[in-house]
Amino acid sequence: MQRWESVNLTTMCKFCKKTFLLGTMGLKAVESHMKGGKHQRYVAAPSHSGSRSIPALFAARPNDVTSSDATSQSAITSFISPTDTQKAEVLWVLHTVTRHNSFKSNEDIRDISAAMFPDSQLAKSFTCGENKTAYVAKYGIASFIKKELSCSVSEKPYVVMFDESLNKTTKNQQMDLHLRFWTTDDETGTHYVISRYYGSVFMSHSRAEDMLGHFNEGTKELNLNNMLSLSMDGPAVNWKFVEFLQEEHREQCGGAQLQIIGSCGIHTMHNSFKNGFAVWQVEKLLKALHYLFHCAPARREDFVVVTKCDTFPLPFCIHRWLENLPAVERVIEIWPYIVNYVDQVKAKKLPNPRSSSYEKGKDKTDEQEKKGLKMSLKSYARKEEQSQLCVKL
Repeated sequence: MQRWESVNLTTMCKFCKKTFLLGTMGLKAVESHMKGGKHQRYVAAPSHSGSRSIPALFAARPNDVTSSDATSQSAITSFISPTDTQKAEVLWVLHTVTRHNSFKSNEDIRDISAAMFPDSQLAKSFTCGENKTAYVAKYGIASFIKKELSCSVSEKPYVVMFDESLNKTTKNQQMDLHLRFWTTDDETGTHYVISRYYGSVFMSHSRAEDMLGHFNEGTKELNLNNMLSLSMDGPAVNWKFVEFLQEEHREQCGGAQLQIIGSCGIHTMHNSFKNGFAVWQVEKLLKALHYLFHCAPARREDFVVVTKCDTFPLPFCIHRWLENLPAVERVIEIWPYIVNYVDQVKAKKLPNPRSSSYEKGKDKTDEQEKKGLKMSLKSYARKEEQSQLCVKL
């Protein structure tokens, strides 16, 4: 293989004289070319029987390197950036991914870097365009992170979470896999539960047998002996898949069984909260207080003028009881100001909003309702903090 000088990041095979682009797939492009029939025929020819493969060039010992090998190694090394440049490129790729920037946005980054820092050799060698950013992100950083994540859960219990849905771009079903496990902060020593994205598997048919095969493919690098449980995306789905997985897990892990508390633990806890606080109609109050001041500049001004408080209720989602702790804490915080606002309206010192949201909130400000509701809100806040840990387990 030798550099093709006329086109950047393009190389030419010395055997079959074919040129191909390295910028898109890098070493994978070389490996793919080596598997081609034309290339293999040229390599097998007697005139080339003494040639060496690409991996052999990298594995050669110093005392075995001949002049031809040294030339080949020099040609390959010319495509590899210096260590400082590689570090800068990796940091830039991480910046691109974490900021959700498109790979296309890095198209002219090489010229921009050289123009911004004309006295820097690193900037001149910095080549992290669209294709290279995609390659480093997919085949470099993503593979490294996934390997590190697999190693981190190899000796500890974990829960596998997955969700399958239609990918509108590829027109396939996409199964996303996540891991949830205990970890420890290295600096503070604090123990906490963390959820990490692990990978995705694409499939066409989504029957239970198909899902089991794709699930095994996506988790083949994990130590399934430490898998505690399985969490899915609904309370009444994929039970046939769970049955197949339990049977396979029992055979492979010496009779061990997964702890199944329902196909989705979040739905179970959600319904528990919903039914437990139904008597106080907490959800109606929290929704009413939010919509009372939402997109209502006149009411918001009246509230601020009377109460001297510019903090307003947060939105409450009836389908996400386990994520509504901020909304509950906000109502507990500003409840005295809400009562003051309602009293001013009753005394006709402020205009009556004349809305269903106001009527629902007004009924809860009576003395008897006020005591019971405040106790209910505080109880809800305490139990939700405890449930967040239970769900993660």
